[in-house]
Amino acid sequence: MRTEDTLHPPAAPITGEVSELTPAADPAAPMPPLYRDPVVLSAREHAHWRLLPGDAAFAAASHAVPLVIGEFAAAARDYPLVFTGTDAAPV
Repeated sequence: MRTEDTLHPPAAPITGEVSELTPAADPAAPMPPLYRDPVVLSAREHAHWRLLPGDAAFAAASHAVPLVIGEFAAAARDYPLVFTGTDAAPV
């Protein structure tokens, strides 16, 4: 397969507006697990943001979370790894 057959330029230039960087096709579409209100970070607007010590209360209602392969070994020490669907997607 030729590269020019698989790569396409973006439909419009990206200006950094949130509406251009987030999917807006279906506003009722569910958010990914553990997300509530994602925003595009700006070094100017969010310079004062920091990670604060806390707990995992934000994940209390989650029964499963997606993992990437690099997280399997650490997660498998304490939790079972379950694959769902025919595409073997980790959950």
